[in-house]
Amino acid sequence: MTTKLQFSHSGTFGDIIYSLQIVKHLGGGDYFLRLYNIDNMARETFGPGAVAGDHSGEMTEAQHESLISFMEAQPYINSYGVWQEGQHIDHALEYSGREIVKREGNYSWGYAKAAGVNADHYYKEFMLDPWIVAPDPIKIKDKPIVVNWLDRHRYGCQPKPEAIRQLIRRGMAEQGVFVGLPQQHEAFEKYWGVRIDYYPTKDVLECARVIAGAEQFVGTQSMCLSIALGLGKTVVCEPRKDLKPQQNECFYVRANAHYI
Repeated sequence: MTTKLQFSHSGTFGDIIYSLQIVKHLGGGDYFLRLYNIDNMARETFGPGAVAGDHSGEMTEAQHESLISFMEAQPYINSYGVWQEGQHIDHALEYSGREIVKREGNYSWGYAKAAGVNADHYYKEFMLDPWIVAPDPIKIKDKPIVVNWLDRHRYGCQPKPEAIRQLIRRGMAEQGVFVGLPQQHEAFEKYWGVRIDYYPTKDVLECARVIAGAEQFVGTQSMCLSIALGLGKTVVCEPRKDLKPQQNECFYVRANAHYI
């Protein structure tokens, strides 16, 4: 009988979703979230005094609960829960940060390297193939586009207004729905001066089901983008501008992945 591996993480929603690719590659297993440990993870990666910025203090019980149904829907996750002190872990994915911050590729590459896997040898799997599922996709009538746009990860860089305005002129707002937090939706409408329907979701799985039911995702670096990439959806992404494109965590060389 094969023993299931034990995985843990302390990171954000996006970190966790990107990490699932190496979990799947290694055959899956049990996945545990270390609560309120993200600042320790930042110090482990960046040194004493470091904190996790806007994510400081995470992950919380509420965030863990929002992930439960999504994690349990992944066929390679045997079980998902909260890590308990002293519990054995085979792959502490929070320590992958040491490889990720080298910016030698997207997050899939970083997690693979940290686990001792050469992603170049599995190029199709780590660059092209979907790695998550969202059962029972939610298709919204006359809304083939899902949008999530926020400025948290701009690092002082300005958006490309003409690229976004061109999408708006082509009907993105009329043909789309916005997922994410209410304040993100409000900020998007205010910044771009448009109206776009908002689709509230109760947890990560419902958000994934809405994205799975769409034909296209448009957005910035976020949990929603990581879901769209993980599902293999067509994406239009506005990445960080202070890095070369290939150094962005979300840069996947795919025919249906477009970066502006």
